[in-house]
Amino acid sequence: MDDDMEVIVENDFITAKQMVVLCISIWAAIQAIALVMVPTEWRNWQLLGFIASTNLAAVILAILAQRSADSIGKTYRRVFTADFYRAVQTLSQAQSLVMAEAEKRGHTLDEELEELAPKLYGLFRQYVDVKSQEITPPEPEVEAPPLEYSEDELFESS
Repeated sequence: MDDDMEVIVENDFITAKQMVVLCISIWAAIQAIALVMVPTEWRNWQLLGFIASTNLAAVILAILAQRSADSIGKTYRRVFTADFYRAVQTLSQAQSLVMAEAEKRGHTLDEELEELAPKLYGLFRQYVDVKSQEITPPEPEVEAPPLEYSEDELFESS
């Protein structure tokens, strides 16, 4: 499980150095092809069309990528607030304290949680059961009806 968490934390983005190496490699491969082939007017026109289409595609993809990044950024700012990070920090500190206590007793965190989980559940369940018995809805106050009604009260039109 720890390995899965490390994978989530690690960012595998392409670096600037990797981008430069990739661009130079692509340039070298294309130049090698161009040096091998004999230039003709038809190949020049095909190459020009290829260059124009790939440049246009790159611009469109960059715009779409930026739009996706903006959308992700909005979601990120909405979800990962300062309160979220404070809560995560609190949980992280609690985990560190439990791990330290478990190590003092010669247990792993998983062993400690396996032992504690049923006890904590039982404690919370008993607390909720006791508190739910204390909460009783108030009795509604209902006035007793009069023993007799007059005709005026029964047939009065409003």
